[in-house]
Amino acid sequence: MTALSAIPTLTQVARTQFGNKNVVCWSFSMDGSKTWPASGGLSLTPAQLGLSTLEQIFISPGTTGLLYSYDYTNYVLHAYTSASSTGATAVLVEANASTPASGTVSIMAIGKGVN
Repeated sequence: MTALSAIPTLTQVARTQFGNKNVVCWSFSMDGSKTWPASGGLSLTPAQLGLSTLEQIFISPGTTGLLYSYDYTNYVLHAYTSASSTGATAVLVEANASTPASGTVSIMAIGKGVN
């Protein structure tokens, strides 16, 4: 399978202002036909999210079977999957070359400035 080279097309769901912060909600779909990159995650900049600065991001994985985290320093979205489970302990590892299930990932980004 081919690996993703960029975030799938982002669809803006909502945009609002809360005090002096801008809040933008996005979604993107995974169709189960491409793998997560072998290393490094995917670039996701504040500009891609319609902001000039990003202060907080919330990511809902939907049904993709992966958990996501964001690297605020390098503007990279990382994905994690379960490597093993022993009793009540589950180990998460970066989803290098894993194939996400079909589903929609939702993102809420909070920051300043509007691009």
